[in-house]
Amino acid sequence: IEAGIAPAAIAGYGDAQDRVTVKGFIIEKFVNLPELLTAAIKPGKSWKIIGNEIRLNSRMDIQLLSRTQVVGNDIYHNGTAGLKGQGNHILVKNNVIAPNTIGGFAFSFSAGARFTSTDHLVVRGNRVKHNDGPGLKTDTDHIDVLFERNRIIRNAGCGIEHEASYDAVIRNNLV
Repeated sequence: IEAGIAPAAIAGYGDAQDRVTVKGFIIEKFVNLPELLTAAIKPGKSWKIIGNEIRLNSRMDIQLLSRTQVVGNDIYHNGTAGLKGQGNHILVKNNVIAPNTIGGFAFSFSAGARFTSTDHLVVRGNRVKHNDGPGLKTDTDHIDVLFERNRIIRNAGCGIEHEASYDAVIRNNLV
């Protein structure tokens, strides 16, 4: 039996830790408190999260904020979502997001990647598969969203769900 509780493996708070790169880590088995919206990686602003393996965490792997770049990561076997975020100028590119939402959490809050309230969100070239919920989901107050060249296969919900938002381009995806 393995157990532990921590708010994050790697965390930045407010404006104190801007422009950090997290690269080449294996991050696993963080058991976040259910009442906290926490993640294995909780970045500050303008972080780059590149080439990591992030797996087996109880809630979610990466919580995104403004100007976060998530590129080339393997994100799998997590509770509510592989990624969850809000903010401006977020890039999610060339990641494997599969399978996630394995913790039995409410379907309406689960997804391979779930975003709320973004401006200039780019989700490009990701492989999103076998999530127990939507593959990619934007919900509430998005503007200037681009979903492009993603492969979204065998998720329990919609491949791409874009709701309560406007000004989105969804093109050249395999769903």
